[in-house]
Parts: sequence; C-alpha cells; structure tokens
Amino acid sequence: RETQLLNNLIAKYGPEPSLLEMYGPLGLSRVRPKSVAIKERVILCACGGSRALALTDQGQAFEWSFTSKPQMLQIPQILESSDIDNAVTSIACGNGHAALVTQKGQLYMWGKGNNGQLGLNDRRSRKSPSLLPFKYPHADSDVVSRVACGDDHTVVLTKSGRACSFGKGLNGRLGLGDSKDSLAPRWISLTETLYSKTGAYKVELRAFDVVAGKRSTTFLCRRQ
Repeated sequence: RETQLLNNLIAKYGPEPSLLEMYGPLGLSRVRPKSVAIKERVILCACGGSRALALTDQGQAFEWSFTSKPQMLQIPQILESSDIDNAVTSIACGNGHAALVTQKGQLYMWGKGNNGQLGLNDRRSRKSPSLLPFKYPHADSDVVSRVACGDDHTVVLTKSGRACSFGKGLNGRLGLGDSKDSLAPRWISLTETLYSKTGAYKVELRAFDVVAGKRSTTFLCRRQ
C-alpha cells in the first residue's frame, strides 16, 4: 500500500517530489535526501515533531516546519528575537518545543509549554524564543553550555557540569527522584556509589553531555 501511495505522488507531482509532498500530506517518510536552502555553512541541526532547526558557523539559527497542507510548507527562517543579542552555540528540539543556547550561556525556550517543558514556571506556550533566567546556587559565574529536549521535557547542562531539568516527570525522566512535572528548573544530583574496605561512599559527578529521549534521559559524566 505504501508503494502505491508513493507511485501516486510521483505520478501527480513528477519524478522529483518536494519534501512536503513526500512527507507532509500523507505522513510518509522522505525517500530521497534533498538540500535545504540555507546559504551559510551549517554545523548543527536538530529535529523534533514537525519542527527542524539548523545552526550555522556564523552563530545564526534557522527554523522551519512541516504541516499537512502543501501550501503551508515553510522555508528556513532566521530565528530572531529582540532578546537574543549574541551568537547561538547550541540548539535542540522536542516534540512540540525547542531551545537554544547563546555564546554568553543564556538559554531561550519556545513552543508548547503544557507540561512545563519551557521551564518558565507556567504551562503556557511561547511563539518566539523567551529567555529562561537561571539561579546558580553553586556558582554565580556558571552559565548554560548545553541543552537537550525530549518529547515533553528539557535537560540543561552548565559549564561546570551541573544538570537541571523541567517538564513532564512521568516515568522519572527528569532524574529528580519522583515522577512529578516540574514547571521550573530543578537541579539534579549526579552521584556514583563506590565501595572500599570501610564500606560504601558516594562521589559527585560532573556531566559533559546529555541526550533526552521520549521518556528518558542519559548523561555522560566524569568523577569530580
């Protein structure tokens, strides 16, 4: 049945169907890669839900999305916000929300917020990037270095290797010891239990990378 649908699309739109013609209207996967119209050199991309982001070597972030109507196919647009006054260094996409980190270590969130995944202490959605202010109890000089988005949760790493999370907490995906939603960032305790002749003891870990899945989170850590 899928082959028949693909053949029908090719017959209707020609031998080189566009991305939306192959992906959007019928929810089918793209069968042939095609370049995206971004003139600058792209160094990073992220996809989630119906959204895609790209980051260039000039620190500009582009966004575009797919819909079920061909006439609503979006071409990549530069992400602009009056609050973003420096280069973007990191991007991430969830199922309905997105995030970016700037060169100064500031975190911006936008998209769906129904599960608190924007971290802005409410469940409202945002149509454009909104600055998420941080309080660092361990060091005032710390800044955000990396962000990862799951379907409905977000995980953030700082330059010092600390981690925090917010959003949907079902299945313990936030790493906070419970399954409650968190509308604002909460710091995660990253520890490892070691054993010696005198017994067990815990050591603190510092995270240097993070990946967020649909219902889970994974850190790469080193001992302090």
